[in-house]
Amino acid sequence: MNRRLGNGTTGPSVSRRSASEARTCFVGRGAELQNLTNTLALAAEGHGYAVFLTGQPGIGKTRLAQECLALARSRGFTVLEGRGLPLGSGLAYSPVIGALEPLVRSLDSADLKALVAGLSDLGRLFDGVQLPPPEPLGDAALEKTRLFGAVDRLLKRLAEEAPVVLFLDDLHWADDSTLELLQYLASGLPRRRMLLLATYAADAFEDSHSLRALVAWLLRAGLAEEIVVSHLEREAVRELVRGVLGGEPSADVLAFLQGRAGGIPLFVEALVAALIDAGNLARGNGGWALVAEGSGALPQSVRRLIADRLDRLNPMDRSVLDLITILGQRTSHSALLGASGLKEEALLKALRRLRDRGLVAEKIDGSDVAYSVTHPLIQEVAYAELPEMERRRIHLAAIRAFEGLPLEDVDRLAYHYQGAGREAQGDRAVGVLLAAGEKALAVYANEQAARFFESALPMLRKGGGWRVEG
Repeated sequence: MNRRLGNGTTGPSVSRRSASEARTCFVGRGAELQNLTNTLALAAEGHGYAVFLTGQPGIGKTRLAQECLALARSRGFTVLEGRGLPLGSGLAYSPVIGALEPLVRSLDSADLKALVAGLSDLGRLFDGVQLPPPEPLGDAALEKTRLFGAVDRLLKRLAEEAPVVLFLDDLHWADDSTLELLQYLASGLPRRRMLLLATYAADAFEDSHSLRALVAWLLRAGLAEEIVVSHLEREAVRELVRGVLGGEPSADVLAFLQGRAGGIPLFVEALVAALIDAGNLARGNGGWALVAEGSGALPQSVRRLIADRLDRLNPMDRSVLDLITILGQRTSHSALLGASGLKEEALLKALRRLRDRGLVAEKIDGSDVAYSVTHPLIQEVAYAELPEMERRRIHLAAIRAFEGLPLEDVDRLAYHYQGAGREAQGDRAVGVLLAAGEKALAVYANEQAARFFESALPMLRKGGGWRVEG
């Protein structure tokens, strides 16, 4: 859905927008939605299935799911919605209870009585269903199975009345009992008018052994598919921004958003809102454009989302990510190994975990393998969270790793001398910084040249020999 923003004027031909009026548009997911549409059609005919939507936080998994649910409602499906909660992993069955309880509460006593007749175990999940207590079996495992059977029969009865979508958002936060219940329910899907739809974050998925086991089992059994929701392409970003602003974004706005948001819808929207709030976005005759410097402030909502992802890393993986963050894009394996001080086996295991979480990408670069952080904002937040002395120590490690680089990479080495500060001052630092400044001047990058020269000036005044000690 599109929601247009009201305009306030700042001059005869320029207007600004209020960030509080922005709303998400649905763009760039045509193939994924068509896939879900086809699955809904099969479910309506009695060929039930499970679909998992996965991808990194902010990528639009829930937004895609909501489009599917809207379509399901228009086709007469009963839609049940629940979600995992960050602090709810110890609450048994909370996503399923959250999905079913509103329906149970909405029924009058006669309809409720007919729906739950003979399913006395449901009284364990829902208060007020006025069911006789189930007969104790003296075996907790059998009683759990009987509870699962009651939920399964409840869904079966609902599906006999109308096809059903059971949607569970943020399944990576679900408790193990919920996942066991879903495995039980899934076995009946092929003979039922039902779609089980769920989302989970790709990186959190790696932390949940139970969720990984459930998804793997369903995929092997042919009962489910996984749809990876990917970054938006440039044209989809344009369409998203156009929908939020109610007008055409200029090339500089798109370049800014594409460079910083990396095609993640939540980041695009948050950055647009930040531009609006800062007064850095205005509309003239040619469309919406950036009108002020300093428009790159990262919204706190985005910073917190990324920081939460980074906080889940173990210390070794975070250390390797921080190294790649500071060493820069296209960090070679040999340079990373030298700067890390790790044994290669330990480094490779950390890299694999970071890659599986969608935080680090690898690419063949000539005869070497190169690594980079997958998103510029992840790199920005990772760098910002490092204490200053830790940054300097990593820059110092980078100097050791990159000292053998050819002269044409002197600006990269100069960047690390700047970052290391007083930890790597001396004649060598001065020589590198001056060479980098001359190189920048030769291509008229005057501001960059000035920064290199300014960094070298205090060292020239102090003098002294250069050394980097191990």
